[in-house]
Amino acid sequence: CTGSSSTLSLSGATISGSTYQWQSASAAGGPYSNIAGATSSTYVASPTSTTYYQCVVTCTASGSSSTSAYTAITL
Repeated sequence: CTGSSSTLSLSGATISGSTYQWQSASAAGGPYSNIAGATSSTYVASPTSTTYYQCVVTCTASGSSSTSAYTAITL
């Protein structure tokens, strides 16, 4: 519902030596944009329309990255 929020969280413990960047898009195929300040393993989303979320996790030692996608939150 409009005005409601949901906490999105990556399962498992926070990985030392990694950075997190949550992104959002209005369609599952993107394009995804970085959410300013959303750089931890959890993010509290308060969408006003159908929104898709993903989190890009980057290992700072190797520079390798992995993306975890979330299904849409439909209002």
